[in-house]
Amino acid sequence: MKYEMRYFRQHGTKQADDIALKVYSITIDGSEVQDLSAILEDVTSIIVTSALIRHPHHAVGYLIYHKGKEAHWLLIRLWVEGDIVAGLLGRWTEHGFQLETRPYIECVWEGAVSNYERLSFIRYMMNESPDRESYLSDVMADGKF
Repeated sequence: MKYEMRYFRQHGTKQADDIALKVYSITIDGSEVQDLSAILEDVTSIIVTSALIRHPHHAVGYLIYHKGKEAHWLLIRLWVEGDIVAGLLGRWTEHGFQLETRPYIECVWEGAVSNYERLSFIRYMMNESPDRESYLSDVMADGKF
């Protein structure tokens, strides 16, 4: 398979319960993501019914909606106490979120966002004075990567 660049967009911050998530989308052709609002409405229930919030956390993370070739993927990542990112991976279908049962983590395009977010978390949250607002305002630029 040959690597082909995809279009990345940032969509602000979504509040899910007490967790603030930076929201990103990835598309093959650069088209706008029309159904993102419906997905974001369900994110809170996905998080609060999962094991993610059972662990002490920083109440920040990120979400990636990827309109890929195989599926429409939804990745939810939450920074838990210390230096661990916990997450959920699933497909978004006409029936809503379906948790992925295969041992997948992310694809190469989603990894670009995860790497950016890891560096942002180190820069703003892993120091003597964690700065949540600076972390949340530090977003990956829109573009083709």
